[in-house]
Amino acid sequence: MRLRKNKKAVELNVNTIIIVILAVLVLVVLFLSFTGGMTKMWEQISSLWRPSKEIEVSNAVSTCNLYLGLPIKTSFCCSRQNIQNYGEITCKDLGIALNWEGFDDPVKAQEFCLDYECPGTEE
Repeated sequence: MRLRKNKKAVELNVNTIIIVILAVLVLVVLFLSFTGGMTKMWEQISSLWRPSKEIEVSNAVSTCNLYLGLPIKTSFCCSRQNIQNYGEITCKDLGIALNWEGFDDPVKAQEFCLDYECPGTEE
């Protein structure tokens, strides 16, 4: 004697649960959009991808040390970072301001930009 399993009833249950969950999510989104909560939620979500306004000097020096190891000089010589107490400066300018303290290879760092002109700058 074979017993038949009624799979349609199980599938209906799973499908019904999924549809109910989606309907509740749609209602929550509609409620938030009409009450202005969506704006607050979007600001919180988008703040996760916004870079902080200023970075600490130690983090900037670490980044500059990484740039110094790259064969392309643009990042070290031309890219500006907003660094606490220094404003928007390049790694080269930061090195000069710190007297190259904290740089892995101060000699290489001092000579790295000597013969390099940043793109888009004309003298």
